[in-house]
Formats: sequence, C-alpha cells, structure tokens
Amino acid sequence: MSPGAVHIKTYTVAILSVAVAIFATAAIPFHAAPNYVLLMLAVFVSAWYVGPLAAFAAIAIGAVLSGTIFKGPPEELVIRTVLFLAASSALTLWAYREKRLQSAVELSNSRFRLLMDNVTDYAILVTAPDGIILDFNSGAKRIIGLDAADHGRSLRMIFPPDERNAFEEELSSAEQNGETRDERWHLRKDGSRFWGYGILTVLRDHDGGLKGYVKILRDLTRQKTAEDERNTMFQELENTNDVLEQMVATLAHDIRVPLTAILGWTAIRKSGQLKKESEIDHAFTVIERNAQKQLELMEGLLELYRVKSRQAEADFKTCNLSAIIYDAVETIRLAAESKKLRIDLFDCEPRILTANPTWLTQIFTNLLQNAVKFTPPRGSIHVTCQTSAASFRITISDSGIGIPHNLLPHIFVPFKRGVSDAPGAGLGLAIVRELVEKHGGSVCADSAGEGKGATFVVELPLRSHHEKRAA
Repeated sequence: MSPGAVHIKTYTVAILSVAVAIFATAAIPFHAAPNYVLLMLAVFVSAWYVGPLAAFAAIAIGAVLSGTIFKGPPEELVIRTVLFLAASSALTLWAYREKRLQSAVELSNSRFRLLMDNVTDYAILVTAPDGIILDFNSGAKRIIGLDAADHGRSLRMIFPPDERNAFEEELSSAEQNGETRDERWHLRKDGSRFWGYGILTVLRDHDGGLKGYVKILRDLTRQKTAEDERNTMFQELENTNDVLEQMVATLAHDIRVPLTAILGWTAIRKSGQLKKESEIDHAFTVIERNAQKQLELMEGLLELYRVKSRQAEADFKTCNLSAIIYDAVETIRLAAESKKLRIDLFDCEPRILTANPTWLTQIFTNLLQNAVKFTPPRGSIHVTCQTSAASFRITISDSGIGIPHNLLPHIFVPFKRGVSDAPGAGLGLAIVRELVEKHGGSVCADSAGEGKGATFVVELPLRSHHEKRAA
C-alpha cells in the first residue's frame, strides 16, 4: 500500500471514529454516560485497528472539537481537554504496545506452526514438566507414528520398556544442565524400534520456572544399520585374515613334510647307499606315498576353489534324497567292511527335493568317508533322516574317536583336523559346508568328547534357494 493510501485510511478511520463518538454522545443524556467516554473509545479503536497515527489524528480532531463536546465554563473546558489529551495519549500508547505484543505472539505462533507442519526429517515433541505430550509436528507423525489421540500421553512411550529409568534420567539431566543429548534405540507407536539421535531441551519462563521440555529426534536407523554391517564386515575380514594365515601355515607344513620325505629318500637313492632290492623298494614306497599325499592335497584345494568360486554349474533338479544317500553308503561300504564297521541306514522310501544331485553325493560321501576314517574297527555308523514341512534333516553319527570341544567351532575350516597325523588333506568338511550352503541349508557337528564319537547334521530345504528366487 502506498504512503498516500495509508494516510487516507488513517484519517478516514479517525474522522469516522470521532464522528460516531460525537453523534453517540449527543444522543445519550449526560447523566447516563460521561460525554468523553465514547470519544476515548474512538481513540482506542483507531489505535488498535489502524495504529498510533490514526489514534493521534482522532485525539487531534477531538481536541479541536472539544468546545462542542465538553460543556461548561472555559476553565473546566481546558482541564477536561488536557485530561482528555493525556488519557487518550496513554490509551493510545498502551493499545499500540498490546497490539504489537499480540502481533508478535501471532507471528511467533504462525512461524512455530509452520515449523511444526513442514519439518518432517525431525520429530519435535513439546511436553509439560511431567513429560506429558502437549504438541508434536508432522515429523513425529512420520517417524514415531503419533496421531491426535496421543496428545496427553507420556513421552515415556518412546523409551523401550527394558530401559526402565531412561525416561526419568533424561528429564532429570535436562533439568539440571539445560539440555541433554543421547543416541539410543527408541520405540515407535506400533512397537517397532528405531535408532534415534535426540536432544531434550528445557523450557523455562522469565523467572526460571520449569514450563516443560522440547524433544527433537532424528531417525538414524539406516545409518546405524549400515555402520553395524560395516563393523560386522570388518570383523569378518579380520577373522578371515586370521583363518587365511592359519591355512597358509598349515598348507606350508602339509606341503613341506611330504616334499622333505621325497627329497630325502631321493638323495639317499642317488648317493648309492641303498644296495638291497628291499631297501630300494621301501624308498620308492615312501616316495610314492608322499607324492600321493601331495596329489590329494592339490586335488582338495582345486575342488575347494572350484566350489567357492562357483565355477561348478548349479544344475538343480528334482531328485530322490534317499537314493543319493544309499549310493553314498554303497560307495564307502567296502572301506567300512574292511574295518568291520556296522552301518545302520534309515528306510529308503523316496524323499523328493530340489537340489544338485552331484553335490549331494559329494556331501554325503565326504561325511561317510570321514566317519569311516575316524571310527575304530568293529565300530558303528548310523544314518537317519527326519522330514518336516520345509526341510530334511539328515544325521550321520559314529562311535569313533570323537572331536575335542575346542575344535568343534572350527571343524569346517580348511585344514582343521581333530588329530594332527590324520590322513587326508583336511579339506573334506570345508567342501561339505560350502556345498550345503549352496543349497540354502546348514551343517553342524557335535561330540561328547574324545573317544565318544561324533555326529554331523545336515539340514536341506525341500526347495533350493535358487528355485525360490526363480519362483
């Protein structure tokens, strides 16, 4: 609005207010109302609705027309006019001050409401001194799930019940220090948890009295999850590095021992020290046996690498688990009979699942060979299968030498052996775990201790994870 329009509005309101006051004064008998009251009202209306300029214009008009309004002797007229001017000026200043305060409060409230309605990345909750929720913003609706029915509830609702004193401790800390900050798990209205960074600030009046609190929360669940995943990954990498170091040390030992034997007997043969045919035959037998160990180690490493690097084709199809286990038992039966081992096999009724039959054969052959290898003569091996709605649970237990308790958590790690001089490369169980996990299953080992046998449990889903993803 232009300055000229402002002046026109000011004077128009002032003139109209004074005119209405004069006409009303003329119409009302003096004994009913003092003849200056309505004029004061006109000044107040001008000051409140237009501003001090209009009020002073109304005062000026009233002073000019005082002779018409105020009746009586000249000395009384002067006194009344002065009193009118003083009272009107004071009323104008008071009305102007109150109007500015009201406008400031309205502006503050509108800005606060604008903030509450438009900030959605942060939950803002205003509470009473006892923590009762008085107001909250749209961010609290989005992050915590609050609605209108939650006015009057305690801020305690966002603290997990297992942290009994967290709510009181936070209020107490904020009251003592002015504010408190924390980063913890909080509760949504539906009971789910979110990781939030929060600031609780105290609200006080001019005298320092406690008026309430403001809680500001930011949902950092995604960042927290990513951080936890990174920490887990770093821990796994550290563990993997430790395992690799142990594997390298074991591999170096397993390679060096047979090579030393081969080179030693070769050197003896070349030196001409072996004269007898039996001595020469013994030397070649040792060389051959150690070369065979080298070959087994290389083949095991290649197989483990092939499985881990997914070079093998995952040919999943419908197959009969019972038939595969029966074939694996037949594969090792000759070795078992040579040690007079008894094999108890579950019934061979068809058990159909989706899997890679080649991998399944290798899984159960490795486990059964392991049982035969570590079971003394005249021992026994039991193979059972339990069926559930979602999986098959195959258990292979033996009466063998058992597994030390300290080795159980690492039994499926490459090169881990229960017995230091045990035959084999120490890779069979590692391959078993890799192949079982490729089926979306799991394998575990248990033992009551050394000399008390061992039990291996394989759990396979009826449908492979490959088939589930395709579905």
